[in-house]
Amino acid sequence: MHTIWLIRSHEYSAEKFWEVLELLKTFQGPLQFRTQEKHLEIPQDQLEEISISDIELKNQKLDALRVFESRDSSISLSLLEKTEVYHKVSWDTIFDQCQEYRTSQRISENDFIVLLTEHSNEYGWFTAGDPKGQRNLFVHTAFWEYYTGSDHRYPVAYHVVSAVLKRLTFTNYSDLNAYMHKEARGCMNDFCADKKKVSLKLRTADICPACMDLMDRRNVDRAVIRQVLSIIEGIRDQMLFKSRWKLDPKPLKLQVKGESKRIIFPELGNLEVKFNPLEKTLFLFYLNHPEGIKLVELNDFKPELKRIYAGLYNGSDPTLIEANIAFLSNPFSNSASEKLSRMKSKLIHALGKDLALFYYPKGENAEARKIEVEREWVEYCE
Repeated sequence: MHTIWLIRSHEYSAEKFWEVLELLKTFQGPLQFRTQEKHLEIPQDQLEEISISDIELKNQKLDALRVFESRDSSISLSLLEKTEVYHKVSWDTIFDQCQEYRTSQRISENDFIVLLTEHSNEYGWFTAGDPKGQRNLFVHTAFWEYYTGSDHRYPVAYHVVSAVLKRLTFTNYSDLNAYMHKEARGCMNDFCADKKKVSLKLRTADICPACMDLMDRRNVDRAVIRQVLSIIEGIRDQMLFKSRWKLDPKPLKLQVKGESKRIIFPELGNLEVKFNPLEKTLFLFYLNHPEGIKLVELNDFKPELKRIYAGLYNGSDPTLIEANIAFLSNPFSNSASEKLSRMKSKLIHALGKDLALFYYPKGENAEARKIEVEREWVEYCE
């Protein structure tokens, strides 16, 4: 098992960060994704202010072979069309800060730290690992609209797992450069000097036969490779589905799976929407009532709510089951409204605003709330 600690620098929003983390955690395997609540603060005096125009971003090219020969930025800045101000930071600063974070948070040297940051870096790379050999990595989270046009979660999550797999495969940058594909072929090891070609990697979701053979010869854990392939294939499937869904907008099958009642969307690569036990209690309750129920009427359904919640409760004090349901169903409490708001937010983050409309309980405060999806789209399975 490998523990991957995802952290963010302060300018990368917590909301986007959690979207990436939750996406990665839906895929099971030896890569375990975790986080520390504390973000990483890059010192202000280490940030260089830069201006990047739309045109420059769209035409940015990198040189893989000469990238380490100079400390000069590989980005020549033009001031054409709309220009915005960003910050750039050196690799040394990024990786030194990651190592300080590792020490302060007592993270094992065997664990990976992956920093998600909107700051550009001196070489303009999407992702990189620490040249000193520590298991510190970063992924650049900005500008993806110029390169893929997709939900930011997908390219960021892709590069998190690709960076980890490369670190497990290659010993140093000379080793990596020897096997890196300078011409894009749709493999994870494409360098993508023309940065727009990164979308090819996301669409193919592949590791070429030569790289697979190399990983096999170097005894890279096959379970890790399988999980990485599962993640990038799932990302591809979700990207393709969402881009085509608007041509034929209709609900997707929703599976309520197992004793823990996992909320799964199989057509989105078995995407799981994760609710806490009280949120899931309300969600399952409203699935049981296609006719709709007003919030002020929840108190009339306490036995049903309690039965659902008792099957999901994972605490050690059973007396809290009664107390939590009493508070949830109390018409003078905001508990149910707060849970519904969080459910809506999680569904929108997972599915997108248009598709999520089918699945969260809708209705004004004084009206009956109901989940619109026809129940023929809902499947209960082991």
